[in-house]
Amino acid sequence: MKKLSPVLERLREVTLGIDNLKHVSSHLKVVKETLKEHYEVLSMLGDSVKEGEKGIDKLENRTLTSMFRNILGDKEKQLDIKRQEYLEASLKYNESSSAAELLEFEKDILEKKLLELPSLKKELDQLKKKREVEIMNLGSAKLKNQMNGVVKSLENNILHRNEYTQALDAAKKSLSELNYIIHHLKKAQDWGQWDMMQNRGSSGKYAKYQAIDRAKSHVPTAQHRINIFRQEILDVGIDGNQLTINLDQLKSFSNVFFDNIISDWLVQQKIVNSLKSVQIIRNNIQEIKEYLGKKYGELQIEYDSLIIHKDELLYAE
Repeated sequence: MKKLSPVLERLREVTLGIDNLKHVSSHLKVVKETLKEHYEVLSMLGDSVKEGEKGIDKLENRTLTSMFRNILGDKEKQLDIKRQEYLEASLKYNESSSAAELLEFEKDILEKKLLELPSLKKELDQLKKKREVEIMNLGSAKLKNQMNGVVKSLENNILHRNEYTQALDAAKKSLSELNYIIHHLKKAQDWGQWDMMQNRGSSGKYAKYQAIDRAKSHVPTAQHRINIFRQEILDVGIDGNQLTINLDQLKSFSNVFFDNIISDWLVQQKIVNSLKSVQIIRNNIQEIKEYLGKKYGELQIEYDSLIIHKDELLYAE
C-alpha cells in the first residue's frame, strides 16, 4: 500500500475531526432544544406544586367549626385528591429537574468540545494550501493537469463573479436615484392635477414646483450612477447605450409661472413625459439587474462545483 504524504495524512485527520465536530454541533442543538422544553415543563410544574401545597394546607388547617359545617368524608376525599395531584406534580417536577441537570452537564461538555472547531478550520485551510503546492511539485502529471485546470477555472469564475457583483451594485445605486426622481415627479403630477382642479391655488403651485425641483436635483447624480452602471455591464458583455436620462424639459419647468390653463396644462404634460422617460429607464435597468442576478447565481453554482472537484483532487493519493 502506497504511503501517504504527511500533509495528506494530516489533511484527512483534520477533515475527519471537523466532520465529527459537525455531528457534535447537531447534537448540541438537540440538547439545547430538549433542555428548553424541560425548563418550560419545570416552570409549569413549579406553579402546580406550589398550588398543590397551598390547597393541602388549606384543607388540613380548617377549623373544627368548618369541619362540622361540611361532611367529614367530603373533606377527607378532597384532601386525598389534592395529595394525589400534589404527589404526581412533585414526581414529574423532580424527574424533569434531574433530566435538566444531566442535559446541562452534557451541554457544557459539547460546548467545550466545539471550542476546537475554529483552530481545526484554520489548520484545514493551511493544509489545503500545502497540499495544492505539493501536488503541483510532486504529484503525477495527470493530477497536476487536473489541479491546474480547476485552479484556472476558479480564478476565471471569481473574476467574473466580481464583475457581476460590481454591476449589480451599480444597478442598485442607479435604481435608488431613479426611484427618488419618480417619487417626486409623481408628487408633482398629483399636485398639478389638484392645482388645476382647485383653480390653480398658490399652495398647490408651490408644492408642485418644490417636487419638480427635488426631482431635478437628483438628475445629475442619477445620470452619473447610470454611466457607471453602463460601464460595469459592458464588462460583462451588455450594451447599455440606451440608458440615458433625457430630461431637458425639466430645465424649463421653473420658468413657467403664467397663471393660465394653457401654461398649467403644458407643465403637466412635461411632468407626464418626464415621468414616462424615467420609468422606462428604471424598468430597463431592473430587467438587466434581474438578468445579472440570474447569471451570478449560475456562476455561484459553478464555483461551488469547482470547489468540490478541487477538494477531491486535494484528497487524492
